[in-house]
Amino acid sequence: MSLTITPLECGTITAPAKVFQEGLTGERTVPVYAFLITHTSRGMAVFDTGLMPEMDGKLLFGAYACSLPAGHDLASRLRALDVDPDKVERLVASHCHFDHLGAAGLLPNADLYIHAAELERSLADHPTAHGRRALELGHRRVLTGDSCDLFGDGSCELFHTPGHTCGHQSLRVKRAGGHDVLTGDACYFCETLEPLGVQPNPQDREVYLATLTRLRAMARDGDFVVPGHDLAFLDAIPATSALTAAFSPVSRAPNG
Repeated sequence: MSLTITPLECGTITAPAKVFQEGLTGERTVPVYAFLITHTSRGMAVFDTGLMPEMDGKLLFGAYACSLPAGHDLASRLRALDVDPDKVERLVASHCHFDHLGAAGLLPNADLYIHAAELERSLADHPTAHGRRALELGHRRVLTGDSCDLFGDGSCELFHTPGHTCGHQSLRVKRAGGHDVLTGDACYFCETLEPLGVQPNPQDREVYLATLTRLRAMARDGDFVVPGHDLAFLDAIPATSALTAAFSPVSRAPNG
């Protein structure tokens, strides 16, 4: 296999469960992920960034309690895998929310792959958001659309999955028998697809439901759909997947 995908837990968020999905009660603590994609001949990419260190212990937007212990930020996770953050060539933003693009500054030399609609929305509508701040760091931007070939060889495709935000995008990686699909916030949890679990405030509910329906069809056709905020996928990784169940060495064990 020419590709490996390593999930990196870069913090957690605790919030009322109803802010993640309609019908849930109580409180839920969810992981915040970045994913390291390593291509044997074409370099590295990171999909999303997790939390930034300054978010540890903060309550954001009155609901999201953030935790990022020492050594759990993206740069530390990468160094624990003997990866120099300064040498990562590509950073993919699923979208510009704080837990997905906030730590972009930890990859200072990466080109930022961002959907054109997401860039426009973020620059226009969120002047104080962490995502907006990340966009002002000086990364060279590669604007994507309905589809983008990340490594130029057909192995990794960025594809538009709108609804959560207008420019949300996911990543589909070829493997034997199908694809591994990193969904970002297009799908929060493993149980979101069967039956469809709806986020309470997507940017466009009808479009969001169409995206969820598309992801469910992909899963039923053999793709391995990886939700944005759920540990449970680690127990269901197919034998042919490019994903490894191991986090970086400083992370807790998957079932710990």
